[in-house]
Amino acid sequence: MKCLMTYNFYWSVIQAIVAYYAVRTMGRLEWLREQYSLEDVEGLEGIALVAALALATVGIIFAFQYVSALASGSPEEYFGTWREVVGELPLWSKAYLVAVAPLTAGIFEEVFWRGYGLAKLEEYVGTKRALAVQALAFGVWHGISLHAVATALVGLLYGYVYAKRRRLLAISAAHVVADVIGFSLAVLA
Repeated sequence: MKCLMTYNFYWSVIQAIVAYYAVRTMGRLEWLREQYSLEDVEGLEGIALVAALALATVGIIFAFQYVSALASGSPEEYFGTWREVVGELPLWSKAYLVAVAPLTAGIFEEVFWRGYGLAKLEEYVGTKRALAVQALAFGVWHGISLHAVATALVGLLYGYVYAKRRRLLAISAAHVVADVIGFSLAVLA
């Protein structure tokens, strides 16, 4: 766990490469500009959507963290181990987790999983099945654990919003905000 958190910037590089491929496949900068149009978050409705998605994401992730703690037998021991691992991380890694990782995940993962993945899957299996497949794949992308179940639920929620709106800015903004909150609380714990 410590090694993964220390060298998480490699994961960001992988995300960037995969997203670059997706953008090239979907129509390059023209497609990306459409996906990240400011119209997606204009007005109170757009801001409320970002806030609601971010809060739902944090709630889902924290609920599953607590379930993981209960499943481990002792929440005190689980969170104690977590604090110990985070306490041993180098400062640059903690700063990266809070300041950079949320941006790379929030942008690159949404480009690939929702913007590209959902759109391509829909061509073959329709929207409902595509929503389920991209959500499951998004969960597995985050590892095989209860966290994968939590991220699959988040992927289903984000996928549903994307299927209705066909824009990524609000989803990406919510993803970034949720990750900043989650990583900050993890690092400061």
